[in-house]
Amino acid sequence: MLQPQVLGRIVNYFTPAPTVTREEAYIYAAIMILMTILAAVIQQHTNMGLLELGMRVRIASSSLVYRK
Repeated sequence: MLQPQVLGRIVNYFTPAPTVTREEAYIYAAIMILMTILAAVIQQHTNMGLLELGMRVRIASSSLVYRK
């Protein structure tokens, strides 16, 4: 949600009449990098949790089948 807005401000720096200073462009670039890293970390943990949940469901269902 925030990435398009930050990217728009970075692109604004490269327009013929920029309203963003160089320091602000650096700050926006750093924010963009941090958001990308944070999204990757969160996505990795979410995927790992979903894989673990799937494994538990598979084990539970197979144990129910073998009990009967």
